[in-house]
Amino acid sequence: MRSHLVFKVLLVILLLVPLLLMAAPSAAAPTQAPSHAFVYIVQPGDTLFSIAMRFGTTVQAIAMANNIVNPNLIYVGQKLIIPTGTVPPSVPPAAPPPAASVYIVQPGDTLFSIALRFGTTVQAIAMANNIPNPNLIFVGQKLVIPKAVPFVVHKVVKKVVVVTPPPPPLQPAVCDPQVSITFPREGEVLDGLGTHFVTGTANIENFQFYKLEFGFGHAPIKFHSIDEVQRKPVVRGILGAWNTGALPDGDYTLRLTVVDNRGQFPPPCDVHVTIRHN
Repeated sequence: MRSHLVFKVLLVILLLVPLLLMAAPSAAAPTQAPSHAFVYIVQPGDTLFSIAMRFGTTVQAIAMANNIVNPNLIYVGQKLIIPTGTVPPSVPPAAPPPAASVYIVQPGDTLFSIALRFGTTVQAIAMANNIPNPNLIFVGQKLVIPKAVPFVVHKVVKKVVVVTPPPPPLQPAVCDPQVSITFPREGEVLDGLGTHFVTGTANIENFQFYKLEFGFGHAPIKFHSIDEVQRKPVVRGILGAWNTGALPDGDYTLRLTVVDNRGQFPPPCDVHVTIRHN
């Protein structure tokens, strides 16, 4: 009787083992980069955002390709799969158009300072390099700098060609270096459909706060606040964002006022600009 029971148990085991082997999941194959991707090794100072910008992809795409749960946590030496739409480091970037040059970002550079250096605009450089946020560039980044073409008007009067030279380049308003607006410049024409980053310096002794305001015309009777009072000084940086979408076409005065902890303030910096809805 006992031998008969043992035989039944062995028979059940022999029947169950193949079924268990078939149901067991196979070992996962190691993750391999698809043919349309390549592997990048994280360098000191890298972030997922800077890597995505460098290779023309997105933070989400890199995170998904590498199973990264927290995009803020990567480490030097980490191997990352860079998904489709990127250009491997070994492949040289496409040559810039004939009317452009390539500039490598240096420490302390901003898009605004680079645009001033080459006589172009922040918007033109951002568009030429597909930069979604003009405030985020990194040291070593290669930027295509579009060349500004001088505007020359030829007038024919009695078969004599008169060449009208282009107007002189715009300059920042003449103000105290510690209370200054470097963009927009004096006489700048601003697109009324966008938001413009006002840059400059607000950093006096015993600094307490600064504020940005605007008024209608070149001699406003009343000024309107652009943003809240700012409690941190700024040196050659972004002072605020001016949304001109709701303003009518015309001349305006942009004003920067910096106040110390005794309530005293030097002469404000005024910049005269024109808003035009193109």
